Amino acid sequence: MRGNLGFACVIALVGAVIMSGVLYTKADASTGMIPLNCNRACLENVVEQYLGALVAHDPKRLALSKDVTYTENNQLVEIGDGFWKTAEGRGNYTHIFGP
Repeated sequence: MRGNLGFACVIALVGAVIMSGVLYTKADASTGMIPLNCNRACLENVVEQYLGALVAHDPKRLALSKDVTYTENNQLVEIGDGFWKTAEGRGNYTHIFGP
């Protein structure tokens, strides 16, 4: 049960990061982790990359901005600490939400 809750939190975090543009340097940029013409398949790939890095306990697998921030329970945590150290696996399914 705890693993499912943690996984749901990760999915929510990834969605929030993608929606907030943290992984996106600026709207008119054509370089960076997410291209300007990133469609649904592209965004799903970003989620896969994030979850892969999380399960591997290796945030260096992601092209994150130097000023990216990460929080858990409303506390600022270094990328790679907290849930990054305790994630055990992806589970049996993945929820991807969209219109």
